[in-house]
Amino acid sequence: MNIDWKKREMDGFRNEEHFYEDIKEIFSDWKDIKRNTNQYDLFDFTCEDAVWELKGRNIPYGRYETALLGFNKVDSGFKLLEEGKQVFFLWSYTNGLYMWELTQENFNKIGGNQMITGAGCNKKWGTNLRTLEVPIKYLTQISTKGTFC
Repeated sequence: MNIDWKKREMDGFRNEEHFYEDIKEIFSDWKDIKRNTNQYDLFDFTCEDAVWELKGRNIPYGRYETALLGFNKVDSGFKLLEEGKQVFFLWSYTNGLYMWELTQENFNKIGGNQMITGAGCNKKWGTNLRTLEVPIKYLTQISTKGTFC
């Protein structure tokens, strides 16, 4: 299967823009949420007290039992928790926006280290990455707005 990685990257940027105002509204308790435009930033949105990573999916919620996330982002998220920040992972599906907050308790609740797999693929090098598989039953729907297509 030939994947157009540039197109997927651009779709991701468009999806971030698509949800930016919604994220600021949904998370209005946090002030001055900024969108990171550097493609190498680990998180898509930041403010003084929190970070958010948005993963766009062109499938409906429920198609798969788990939502995938590169474990490098989780590992960095745990370091940010130690600094007193909150860490949120968001998945947009065609039928809504869902979130999971990273905490040690939530990590343990989903199965902890047993949920780390090699299911991901490094698009640049074609190698497997450590991936966290979050069972979708632990995701919370925060909007009915779907992925930008």
